Amino acid sequence: MTHHVTSMLDTYPKDLGGVDKEKLAACIEACFECAQTCTACADACLSEDMVADLTKCIRTHMPAAAARPRARSSCPPSARPGC
Repeated sequence: MTHHVTSMLDTYPKDLGGVDKEKLAACIEACFECAQTCTACADACLSEDMVADLTKCIRTHMPAAAARPRARSSCPPSARPGC
């Protein structure tokens, strides 16, 4: 995905103020991966029979997953039910 993020940054019309585009792209990719992983974990917890016992896990992962509301349309359909 870094290639896609780098391509997006390359088309940004303004100067990034000396920010290293490769490092920024890697950071953005890591954030997407983290959010996707947290979403999958929270979804898995909600599917468990003992969901009440997993509320702490779900509450831990949902804020990170919610950090990418606009990115939901770009995640692979197989990555998350209902994505």
